[in-house]
Amino acid sequence: EAALYSTTFADPVNGYAKFIDVDSFIDVHLWVEMFKQIDGYRLSTYFTKDRAGKLKALPIWDYNLCIGNGSPAGGYAATLEQPTEWYYTQLGNDANPYHPRLFQDPLFLRRYWDRYWELRRSMFSNASMMAAIDGYASQLRAGVTTGTVTNGTGGAWPATVPSLDVPIGRHNARWQRLGQYDWPNATGTALRTAWDGAFDPATVTAGTNPFAATSEISFVKTWLIRRLLWMDGMSMSYAGSVKNFQPPVLNSYGGTVNSGFTLSITDPNAAAGTIYYTTDGTDPALGGGQVFSGVVLVSETGPVSYLVPSTTNGGSTLSRAQLSGVAAPPNAANWLNGTLGLGYDYNDPSATPANDVLFGPYIGTNVKSVMQPGTAAPPNNASIYLRLPFTLTQGQIDSFTTLKLLVRYDDSYIAYLNGTEVARKGFNVSSTPAYNSASGITHADALAIVFEDAAIGGFKNLLVPGNNVLAFHAMNASASITSASGKDFLIQPRLEAGVAASLVVNQTMQFRARILDAGGTWSPLTTADLVVNAVPASASNIVVSEINYNPAAPTVAETAASGANNANDFEFLEIMNISNQTVDLTDCQIDTGVTFLWSSAPLNRRLLAPGARLVLVENPAAFAARYGSSPSIVLGGTFSGNLSNGGEALRVLAANGSVIKSFTYDDVEPWPVDADLDLNASGQVVRGGYTLVLNNPAANPDHNNGRNWHSSVTLGGSPGAADLSAFSGTNTGDTDNDGVPDLVEFAVGSSSSSGTQIRLPAVSQGTFTVGGVAQTCLSVAITRNLAANVSVVPQVSASLAAWDDGSVALTYVSTHNNGDGTATEVWRSTQPVSALPDRLFVRTLISSN
Repeated sequence: EAALYSTTFADPVNGYAKFIDVDSFIDVHLWVEMFKQIDGYRLSTYFTKDRAGKLKALPIWDYNLCIGNGSPAGGYAATLEQPTEWYYTQLGNDANPYHPRLFQDPLFLRRYWDRYWELRRSMFSNASMMAAIDGYASQLRAGVTTGTVTNGTGGAWPATVPSLDVPIGRHNARWQRLGQYDWPNATGTALRTAWDGAFDPATVTAGTNPFAATSEISFVKTWLIRRLLWMDGMSMSYAGSVKNFQPPVLNSYGGTVNSGFTLSITDPNAAAGTIYYTTDGTDPALGGGQVFSGVVLVSETGPVSYLVPSTTNGGSTLSRAQLSGVAAPPNAANWLNGTLGLGYDYNDPSATPANDVLFGPYIGTNVKSVMQPGTAAPPNNASIYLRLPFTLTQGQIDSFTTLKLLVRYDDSYIAYLNGTEVARKGFNVSSTPAYNSASGITHADALAIVFEDAAIGGFKNLLVPGNNVLAFHAMNASASITSASGKDFLIQPRLEAGVAASLVVNQTMQFRARILDAGGTWSPLTTADLVVNAVPASASNIVVSEINYNPAAPTVAETAASGANNANDFEFLEIMNISNQTVDLTDCQIDTGVTFLWSSAPLNRRLLAPGARLVLVENPAAFAARYGSSPSIVLGGTFSGNLSNGGEALRVLAANGSVIKSFTYDDVEPWPVDADLDLNASGQVVRGGYTLVLNNPAANPDHNNGRNWHSSVTLGGSPGAADLSAFSGTNTGDTDNDGVPDLVEFAVGSSSSSGTQIRLPAVSQGTFTVGGVAQTCLSVAITRNLAANVSVVPQVSASLAAWDDGSVALTYVSTHNNGDGTATEVWRSTQPVSALPDRLFVRTLISSN
């Protein structure tokens, strides 16, 4: 609070931002205001703070008195139930001592409205809100029947009502409250005699009355849409500062597009500004943005026809229509031609202050001799007429999105477009000036040389194909050559037409745009992450390729480097693209086991190139301390929660809600148990420290089958990289001429170049528990190279003719990681030794993946 109310409160280093999580304060304010939660700010407001962290205005809480539930009948001010007005202003600063001060920082204000429009295009969009409400309603509805049900006053509901076998039906039957007032229900309770009904969001406008709704759900929907329409119109405003300044409008706000897609950008504001944009994700307000230019219809240095009206040149009798219409005025022969701007300076070297000679750089035609001739005929005149013709085609007019009139002026003017007044500055708003009127007021010279936006954006409809005329009646404060207010004069207009800017998208980009108005204010930010020629993530192109669910505890060095003091800090998941196309993970999520939203990741962490891997971690600092920061390891973000050491379900969902992967890993066979860390009584590792790695991920194997996973080749796994390698030789090749094919040596982890002894299957009798009973079975132990992307399966035969013919079969028992890059798999016969033939043969079948 001391920082917030200091004179340097807006300092980004030592001001309020040093102590608070700014985005949380923005979000809480938006939630309170969007729903007009009448216990917000003053009550039901919570703050949290992590150790060494900043203060957060979270969690949000207590939203029963909102969305119109603030009725005057309930003892609240009548305006509280309305979908208009800021709730904050109805409380006063004492009830909310933080936000009023925060909004005095222009950067906080901009950041607030950036967030509002981000949400307005997503969670706060009409479509999203209506879908959410319908989703909740469908859970309560389940089905309706047509009929009548007695309401609380003994009458009947004539509309479709819910049957009694669904939640809302039971509720209605028990309480019968539809149409009955309950504190603090909003105005119109008696009208809402149905719980649901037909509703079209497109019919709701800024003038729709939500309190006329005949169903409760229609009331809620109408109120929310009205509320957000009002907030749209408050863009870049707060409390007493009203400024409807909205961000650029796009025809796409992100997603996958084809190469050559045309992105159109439009300025939605009546007073047009200049659109600045970037394509690398940087903020245009920070500099470096490119400009979408409009079409200049009248240049500020272009030609002009002008007339100082008098009784001798026909100007004194010109009507407004003759002065400003498309047709040439009847006294056209008396008009003079020149170059904008028109004006004159006092031009006295001894004049003070210095701004007495400011207009010179902007004057293209000096009109002092015709406005102040210093003789009786014609007399001095403070008025001058301008006509600025231009031509257009219908196609040009159709392409224009708005008009923008910028004017430098001293001291006032009235502007006309094709005979219609479109702007007036300085001169009395209710008066019609005479041909020799003076403005009567002054416009400071320092302001006169700055282009001022006349805000004529709504007059595009006045344009016509062919000839058009922009006309002015400009006035000085005085006609007197000796008057201080008549010593100088300037009129210099510029007319632009805004066009729907466009950009051809041929490569993936992070588009950002803002509008800069004539006053130097930036609009809220518009964003669009456009992904070219990518495909959405799906069950066919994404696998979970590695899981580190029970990592080793941190070493002393790792704790010193990262602050991590828990083994869970080193958990990670690896996601892999197994397709030959770039995959877009935008709006995908992990919602079971741990949680992660890809919408929170930057664009380059949401796109996976063919074969690429993305690592999601529990603690980025801990991960870096253990695994380093190799360019091959691409971190996608930080998930919430922990992976269970005893196994649990994991689920990855696509952007459309479909399941990409849903499976349950485990720490018992047939899952690789060496991925589960076991310690002895002294805390020493007796097993584990490895990760779960998906076998042959390109084949998209069933993730629920533990046999489709192996323990990692090395302790801690290989995040961001494959620990499997493919066989590169020929299956029957024998490089070291030892009689053993190279593929076999690759599969079992022996050398194909040194002639070392191959690791043959080890066959013996062993005791196994089968169905709770100890049995002596044939035991086959095979050694396999964990890094080899091969399939190694033992087979048995009683005849050397038929293998695994059904008379004798083996079943998998367990795997043990040997710590040298190999593992020993144990298989047993499905039958006890006593039931087997007295002679058997064993071999391994090896297949390259």
